[in-house]
Amino acid sequence: MIKKKVSLVGFGSIGKKHFSSLKKFIPEKLEIENISKNIQDLDKFDPDIIIDCTPTHQHLKNCNYIEKSLKNKCILVEKPIFVKNEQFSSENNTYFCAYNLRFHPFIEIIKEIISQNNIEKIILNCLSYLPNWRKKDYRKSYSSDAETGGGVALELSHEIDLALSIFESLQTKKCIYKKQSDLDIQANDFLFLDLDTKNKIKCEITLDIANKNEQRDITLFSDEVKINLDFLTSEIKNISPETNTILDTKKTNFFIQDTYDEQIKSLLDNDVKKLCTLEEALKVLEFIEGLQDNE
Repeated sequence: MIKKKVSLVGFGSIGKKHFSSLKKFIPEKLEIENISKNIQDLDKFDPDIIIDCTPTHQHLKNCNYIEKSLKNKCILVEKPIFVKNEQFSSENNTYFCAYNLRFHPFIEIIKEIISQNNIEKIILNCLSYLPNWRKKDYRKSYSSDAETGGGVALELSHEIDLALSIFESLQTKKCIYKKQSDLDIQANDFLFLDLDTKNKIKCEITLDIANKNEQRDITLFSDEVKINLDFLTSEIKNISPETNTILDTKKTNFFIQDTYDEQIKSLLDNDVKKLCTLEEALKVLEFIEGLQDNE
C-alpha cells in the first residue's frame, strides 16, 4: 500500500482534532509530512493531502495560494469553506469541506427512515456555548466576529449542510436570525429556520451559540413514529407520538470524534462520496447569505 503524505496547516482546537484522527492511521496509511501555521511552508514539501485548519477568514487566501503553487493535490478545508460565497475556481486541485457530521451513521439511518415512513417533519437542533469552545478568551476568537467567519450560522453550519444534503433544496418560510444574548461578540448568536423541502417534509433548524444547555440532535415526526437521534449521547430513542413517552432506547458506540476518523479514512482511501464538495460547500454559504430575519 502506498502511504499518503499529509500536511496539516493550522494547529488550533480543530487542528488538534484532525491530528488526533491522523495519528490513528500511522504508519499503515500515511505519513504526517508537516504541521505548520504558514501555508507557504507547503513549498518545502510535496504532500498528497492538505488539511487547512486555519481561521475561516484565511481559507480563501490559502486556497488561492495552493491553486497557484501546487497541482493534483487533495485539500480538506475546515468548515465553513469561506467567510462569504466567493468566486473560486479549482482547476489544478480537488477541494472538499470538512462537514464531518456527514460521516455519522445517524445520517444514513435518517435517510432510511425518511424513505420507509411517511415522515412529515424533521427538527435539527444544535445548542452550544461559545465561551466553552476554547481555553482562550472567546472575545478574542474569530468565532466572535462575523467579519472573520464567526457567528451562529457559519460556526454551526453543519446542520444546514445536513439539511441541504438530505433534501437538496430548502425554501425559507420563517427566519429568526439575531443576537439575543449578552455575549460580547460582533455577530448573531441565534438562528431559527422554518423550512419547506421539495418532498413536502417540514424542516426546522435551531442553532444557538449562547446556550449553556448543550444539545445536538435530530428528531423525525409522523403520525406513526417519533424518533430522536442524539449526537451527544449517541442514543436513538423511539418515542410514542401520542403520549411522548420513550418506548425504547438504543445506545451506539459512535461519537462525533469518530466522524473525524471516518472523514480522514475517506481521504486516505480516496472514497469521497460522503465528503462535501467545493460546490456543495459554496451552496451552504449561498443559503446562509440569503438569510433575513423576518420574525
